[in-house]
Amino acid sequence: ESKIRENNQSFFVPTLVKKNSLINITFEITDIQGYNLKLYDASGRLAKNIHQRVSIPGIHTAEISIKGLNSGVYFIRLESSTNPKIGKLIIY
Repeated sequence: ESKIRENNQSFFVPTLVKKNSLINITFEITDIQGYNLKLYDASGRLAKNIHQRVSIPGIHTAEISIKGLNSGVYFIRLESSTNPKIGKLIIY
């Protein structure tokens, strides 16, 4: 699991994941705001767009299915009104 903590925000991404499983991405939002989670492959192409809105500060978890994705390196990007966060994910 990789953890990014910056500007009082945390972002937890599992590092190694088996194909066709579900993963949980945990992150902290400190202000009332919306966010986007996007999954990109190693070449920078959008592999999956997960869009959710958060209306309250706190720690949140998003469950993501990686079913149908090929083995390889992916990047999960958390976009919010503050600086974006990126976590690395390896599917095997």
